[in-house]
Amino acid sequence: MILKDVRLYGITGRHIFATWYKAARFLQSGLLDPSPIITHRFPLAEFDQAMDLIAHGECGKVLLLP
Repeated sequence: MILKDVRLYGITGRHIFATWYKAARFLQSGLLDPSPIITHRFPLAEFDQAMDLIAHGECGKVLLLP
């Protein structure tokens, strides 16, 4: 987009699958330990409680377990 001699470049999309594969490799190899940021674990049946906690900003990362 060119407007008044200024060029504006935008980027859309990303390499989402590539980032998923990289993250999986980090987790599987032990290079990344996510446990310090996981503050809560909920069974899937307690989904509403987990979402309330997230909505109020009273947590780090929340895991929903089967």
